[in-house]
Amino acid sequence: MRQLDERQRAERRAKVKPLSPAARSLRAAIIKEYPSLKDDSAAMSYLAAAMKAYDLAEDAQAEVDADGLTVKDRYGKPRAHPALKILRDARAEYLFFMKAMNLDLEPLQDGPGRPPGHGH
Repeated sequence: MRQLDERQRAERRAKVKPLSPAARSLRAAIIKEYPSLKDDSAAMSYLAAAMKAYDLAEDAQAEVDADGLTVKDRYGKPRAHPALKILRDARAEYLFFMKAMNLDLEPLQDGPGRPPGHGH
């Protein structure tokens, strides 16, 4: 594997798309709810990857929303929108990283049953 020189690394960094405001807000909310994440570099790397997957899923969803579930191929026949695969994979990747950080679990309640304030 060849080493990248500093110029090539800088070019790659310049191509990286920054997180969307929604992803930044979600990341901040997660860190606020789980402040111990800030002390774990692996968890912060996983969180960064999860947020990139979140953005990718949102971008793919926007394409599907704009174009519909199907697009026409070169013969005019409908086929599944290519962004659906991206959406599926990005959602799976997001969930993978959230599970890896044990953030896929519902917060614990004080006792069994429904949370207080719901119902009669």
